Amino acid sequence: STQSTWGAHSAAEALDEYAAQRTENRKGVTIPSQIRYVHYYERLLAGECGGLGGLEEPPLLLRSIVLYSTPRANDDGSCDLYVLVFRRGSRHKHRPLRQARGNFHNPMELVYDSRNAGLPLAHHRDDYIITLKIANDLVLHGDFKVCICHKDSPLCWAWLHTAFLIGEQSVYLSKAEVDGAYKDKKQVRFDATFGVRVLYEPATDVHGEAHALLHRVGHVLDPRRLLRRPALLTPDPPTDSSCTAELEGVVIDI
Repeated sequence: STQSTWGAHSAAEALDEYAAQRTENRKGVTIPSQIRYVHYYERLLAGECGGLGGLEEPPLLLRSIVLYSTPRANDDGSCDLYVLVFRRGSRHKHRPLRQARGNFHNPMELVYDSRNAGLPLAHHRDDYIITLKIANDLVLHGDFKVCICHKDSPLCWAWLHTAFLIGEQSVYLSKAEVDGAYKDKKQVRFDATFGVRVLYEPATDVHGEAHALLHRVGHVLDPRRLLRRPALLTPDPPTDSSCTAELEGVVIDI
């Protein structure tokens, strides 16, 4: 859908044009995260966040997820919640910019599971505000996905990019902006006032360097292990050939 932004004056105009050309009922891009990324692309065209020539990926520490109103997943209207966080895989390959069709590699890497971080399922019923804290220092950069789950099933989720979150300490998503929840027009599971707030802060130099080092060697992060020996990280990142050797004996996970 972002392809059409080249001939449009704004993200909204590009989405309208795409909807008009795709279907008779003007339902084009409907998934909230996809719409969000069209607006991200508009900001890139305007030169923000490094522009098209060099999209920035500043590291952020994810602190907590706040839900407004309780999703009704059990028969009694309650739910048993946990959080999964994914990042775009190190082997991710974008489709060429002007290629409208064709396959592209889109792996995701699980970087956090609250169940493996020592947190029990959060049982709630009729609560208006639910805070789901992130147990470990979870550093994210670039694209990431926050998924709110009940038992073994995802309830709702959202894709975000750290470059477009800098300067704030949280981002609020209304029900219409949350994948999975926006489809519940009859409010069977999600109230009309349902929303999600993602709280975060800039990562420190130590966290940022550790995460960048792991990203360079394509390391898959295990949320059950913590950054235990930051003193072994040098201020200047090592050369690519020494990355793997330097990681030996160091537990650097988020």
